[in-house]
Amino acid sequence: MRQKTQHFLLWVLILIMGIVLVTSIKLDVLAKEPVPEYRPYYKSVLLKEGDNLWSLAKEYSTGGPYTLDEYISELKSINGLREDTIHTGCYLTVVYFEPVLHEEPTV
Repeated sequence: MRQKTQHFLLWVLILIMGIVLVTSIKLDVLAKEPVPEYRPYYKSVLLKEGDNLWSLAKEYSTGGPYTLDEYISELKSINGLREDTIHTGCYLTVVYFEPVLHEEPTV
């Protein structure tokens, strides 16, 4: 009976060590995955019927460092707006973000 218990404990130990090994390998692989970097670009957009700062923020803030509220504050700042009101037919400068592609160095 004692020998069966020892074999069982040995298999449990081997299983735990295998799980730890697989987990550490997976974490190592995940740690080496590159985090995408985004560069800001600016463009002028013609405001259409129904546009508002919130809808523009949802459309153009993707990938950037801003929350929607921060993005709206940025839009107001770069366009000299004191209020949230914008008008159809006017132009507004927006910032949008594109990923920076890094070339892997060749050896």
